[in-house]
Amino acid sequence: MYTKKLRQLFSAAEEKAEEALDDGDVSTAACYYEQCGKILEEQSKHRSGEIRQRKLDLAQEYYELSDRLLQGGVQREPARSAGETVEETVDEDFSSYVERFIQDSTVSWDDVAGMSDTKKRLKASFALAAIKDKPPAVESLHSILMYGPPGTGKSLLASAVAGSHDFTFFNVKLSQALSKYYGESEKIISELFEAARERAPSIVFFDELDAVAMSRAGDLDETSRRVLSSLLTELSGFDAENEDLLFMAATNAPWDIDQAILSRMERVIYVPLPDYDTARRIIQLNTTEEGVGLALDIDKLAETCVENGYSGREVKNICLEAIRHMVDEENQQLEELSEQSIERMKNYRLKTRQLREEDFEHAFDTISPKTSPTALERYSDWEKDM
Repeated sequence: MYTKKLRQLFSAAEEKAEEALDDGDVSTAACYYEQCGKILEEQSKHRSGEIRQRKLDLAQEYYELSDRLLQGGVQREPARSAGETVEETVDEDFSSYVERFIQDSTVSWDDVAGMSDTKKRLKASFALAAIKDKPPAVESLHSILMYGPPGTGKSLLASAVAGSHDFTFFNVKLSQALSKYYGESEKIISELFEAARERAPSIVFFDELDAVAMSRAGDLDETSRRVLSSLLTELSGFDAENEDLLFMAATNAPWDIDQAILSRMERVIYVPLPDYDTARRIIQLNTTEEGVGLALDIDKLAETCVENGYSGREVKNICLEAIRHMVDEENQQLEELSEQSIERMKNYRLKTRQLREEDFEHAFDTISPKTSPTALERYSDWEKDM
């Protein structure tokens, strides 16, 4: 909250300086520009590296601008130039960077196919976090970890929690975020949680949690250790004053996560491979409900997906591959059509038919399940050891 206050003070001081210049009051403008320099110096104390030095350099520019105004050697134009430079720096600051993680989620629970048991646990957890009137012994829930094989819908579930309620949703892919400011990543995490508190009620969702929270028993570099320490500090600060802030995370490799992080997860939820009902619903969503009929038994198709251990994402991809096979079979002139004019391609009437068994046979031959029985057994063993 303190850094936000400094930004507000800076903006107010700069605005008053420009107003004073408009009114011809040079001495007042000089005082306010000097104040801008002092605020930038104070901001630099909370930064490090290149960001810290930029703020100190800009503070010096404001001090020099103030001196020149008092000496009568500068007009409005240089003042505006300096102001623009600082605004660019503020925009590049971590506080602006983390706003890129804010996502408007339009996903509802109905958009999540099947997974009735998992959705039930998540809904109950969310409700417990929201309820205000409860005995002191019933603590509010602030952190949830979802784990399971890749492609089972963990990110979609987090989006559904946010999309079903009026929450600010910070959707963070750690592997991408941490590479943006190498050496300053812990600052991003700090600003992220501050922004979430300012925009509460909020959900902070960390995808690929293991990318930042790997066990310290492993071979971590110094940057990763500082990032992990920063995340632990933020999670340790969750208390009754932050009831409108929910931390959610997902991982495909829970065994790689540092034990200190795991101990701060108040609820750990396994997101499994799809069962029969879930697989059947995914097939419906990606075929019949998208205008492509089925000329084969959907129940048998769903059973095949489950028996072979396909993830939800893989079931969807199987449907898409079957559709591509059908389109290729019915429109063998597409290659020749690509050599025609854009207008002819746009006006071409695509031939379609219901999906047949051979379309899905092709899809199953093309797409193989990525989660092995050994991997599933490892999830089971990890859960027993929790």
